[in-house]
Amino acid sequence: MKNKLWQIVGAAAGMSGGHDLSHVRRVYRLAMRLSDFYPEVDRELLTAAVILHDIARREEDDDASGIVDHAMLGAEKAEQILLELGWDAERASAVAACVRCHRYRGEENAPRTIEAKILYDADKLDCLGAVGVGRLFMLSGQYGERLYIEPPAGFGRDGHAPRISEFAEYSPNLEYLLKMRHIPEKLFTQAARDIAAVRMARMDRFFEELKEEIEG
Repeated sequence: MKNKLWQIVGAAAGMSGGHDLSHVRRVYRLAMRLSDFYPEVDRELLTAAVILHDIARREEDDDASGIVDHAMLGAEKAEQILLELGWDAERASAVAACVRCHRYRGEENAPRTIEAKILYDADKLDCLGAVGVGRLFMLSGQYGERLYIEPPAGFGRDGHAPRISEFAEYSPNLEYLLKMRHIPEKLFTQAARDIAAVRMARMDRFFEELKEEIEG
């Protein structure tokens, strides 16, 4: 079953370097590592949720309107895939719920189960550390952003940032200040928070050194 899901996802993975099949594989390894700390985890359910969590990423990337949410659409697609593979409806629905809330945006879609929390945490951990830096610069190049922009006073504090109207006005260090630096406090499991602390230290150090080099 797991191999079949990998085949399905391999054909549907998003084109973006930050959300390609290698991202899904890294999230899978992180999720399995986190699950070792929680013996109550349903591994079969978690495995399916992790492998399918970005199944609709291509549709979101190709949607110029910005309407498509890959988590919502992905939940529908994941459930249908599992039903077609013979999964029980209740378990397929449970996987869909995990996929739906891996892009947690408010209490309505907050992860509730341990499997959903682990998927969310593993996905966010892949935004941090050396891998996180690499992904930031891949996406920056894709959108034509600048290498570095001196942040305005108070940028990123409590989520505060001026509205970005053009990608040329944005840079990886601003994304780090605005979003990445706040990820650890939003994680659900202690195991993920422990990993995040190590990865965040690496990321902090990189952007400190980048600033020093930019300033000469």
